[in-house]
Amino acid sequence: LRNMVNINDLPANVLSIEKNKQVSGTFDDQAFQTSLCPSHRVGGASSDPLPIRLFDLLGYHTTPHIGVYGDEYNPCVPYVMLEIPFVPNIIPKQVPRRMLDFLQLSPDYCANTRFYVMIHTYAEPYVCQHFLCDKTNEINVMAHCWTFPDMEFTEDLDVQAIVQMGLFDTHNIAETHMDQIPELAGTPIENMGPRIVGIHHQRFSPANAQIALSGPSCSYYSFFMLLIHRETKKQVLSYHVLPGSTEVEARLSEAAHDTTILGDLLTKLGVVFEKEQHNPITPIIDIIKHVHI
Repeated sequence: LRNMVNINDLPANVLSIEKNKQVSGTFDDQAFQTSLCPSHRVGGASSDPLPIRLFDLLGYHTTPHIGVYGDEYNPCVPYVMLEIPFVPNIIPKQVPRRMLDFLQLSPDYCANTRFYVMIHTYAEPYVCQHFLCDKTNEINVMAHCWTFPDMEFTEDLDVQAIVQMGLFDTHNIAETHMDQIPELAGTPIENMGPRIVGIHHQRFSPANAQIALSGPSCSYYSFFMLLIHRETKKQVLSYHVLPGSTEVEARLSEAAHDTTILGDLLTKLGVVFEKEQHNPITPIIDIIKHVHI
């Protein structure tokens, strides 16, 4: 059976959205980046490059990242980065119902809410940073750049915050290290919990917010994510797809590199996973079809 994506419900002006000519937050100059936010589109075109601040010195977007950190900071930088408008009365049609139980909809939070779709590079296996754990199938939610977007990344930087985190509608991933105290535990699934996010002398800490990836037979991993920083009354929603192998990664990068309009991108991405029982590109279409440009 072929589990094809259906782009027929998407408006023509959405399908024809062009990728940005200038990329930011990545070394991949052919990445597919664009904004669907009306306030970030001028004359029918996206802000170019994306209007997302870059983290000092490292140059990554000040958004959530997925990857591994320890001695180094290795996010799986997205091949595809879409900025989605956050519209409170539309959001229930775009995200999992369980996420709505935690989403903050007061005016203060709504003014500081961002929404992204990301399709990532392959997560290279690394040994877990925990002293008594040698697993190589774990990655981290990396909230540092989003939590501290204005900091100068110097040797004297010493900051720490508590961020509420949770994953929803997950596929091919599981919780891990949930036996730790909440602030130091892995990332909860279908729930939210407080996790420490810190930067100390140009090192990212602690070893927490892990996600366990299923076996190597999986072609992808996908999930929605919600981060809330109560101190600054800001939150970010995001949907993530990670390739399960370098072969799948090659097909995703080809789709991102070889297409110039959103409709063609979604079609080619959908073909990559057409043999899967759940096509991880379908939630992207469900998000986009409710966007009004």
